[in-house]
Amino acid sequence: MIFCFYSVYYINHLKVKWGVRWTKKTKKIALIKHRFRSKFHGGCVRYQLFRILVTKKLQEDLFGVPSSDDRAEIILNTLQAGYLMKSGQNSSWVIGNVNAFNGLASFHFGKVKRQDLEKYNDESRTFEFQETDNAESTLCVWEHTYNLLSIGQNTRVSGNIKSISRALEQFLNEDQNKYAKQYEFKIAEIDNPESFLKIVNDALAIKSFTVQVGRVNPWDVEDAFHKPLQQFNEQINAKRSTTTFVSSALNKDGVSELTKSAVSVGNKPKMKYVDKKTNRSMIKSVGDKALIFNVEDNQKFDALEIKNVAIKIYENIKKVIF
Repeated sequence: MIFCFYSVYYINHLKVKWGVRWTKKTKKIALIKHRFRSKFHGGCVRYQLFRILVTKKLQEDLFGVPSSDDRAEIILNTLQAGYLMKSGQNSSWVIGNVNAFNGLASFHFGKVKRQDLEKYNDESRTFEFQETDNAESTLCVWEHTYNLLSIGQNTRVSGNIKSISRALEQFLNEDQNKYAKQYEFKIAEIDNPESFLKIVNDALAIKSFTVQVGRVNPWDVEDAFHKPLQQFNEQINAKRSTTTFVSSALNKDGVSELTKSAVSVGNKPKMKYVDKKTNRSMIKSVGDKALIFNVEDNQKFDALEIKNVAIKIYENIKKVIF
């Protein structure tokens, strides 16, 4: 299993590595080539990184509901629950092929649609319609060390990966899930904060920084501010809180660390900064680049390999130092 050459995640690095004059036109040509290879030459399957956030619901919703704090176990048990979620008169979303090993769970998420299929009856020599189930799914890989969820693209399931993630989020919050009474599930898109962090480093000064914090989700958040505020939100029964830091010049290291922490749980911080070149105040938000990678489509999907690639990409993002 190898990276596809026209990886969306690495595509901007071609400008530096190969000296390509990187315009909208050349970028479009590269993406067209990638899609051509995917369609006609086996090509690659695109995956996007998310996190499954599991947060306790507000106290007024929890009367008489038993408590549990093992979020990884909650996620795994939910994936293995095996219920259907109606998405229309004749179709349902479902999780199948769940396989848990080596700190990960691979599964297929897709649609089952009831439809009439025309068949030929050789005995009666007639064409007849028979009701049958038609199914399409995409591979997903979840690992619990960083709580990273890789969702594969399959346009026969849905037009894009983000819409699949929204369907999966709705599926996890179904009433049929016994944990849904106590917890709220969110499939959070992880953005690539690299361009945002470069602006932080290059700015003449950071005037303000705004970040939103939710309830406790025990994976990989900054200890000095983010984690205590998550705990305080639960203590005062708040679903989320927003904090804005204001100064003539905020500490760039602190802004960078808090940015990476916020992005890791799907939040999109923003800042007001003074541009070094123009000396003008400008506003920038995280959220212009999703973490996407491609793997070779050889019909033998290796969930462990997908997990390792996802962790490597995520760790590189977390270790960005300017």
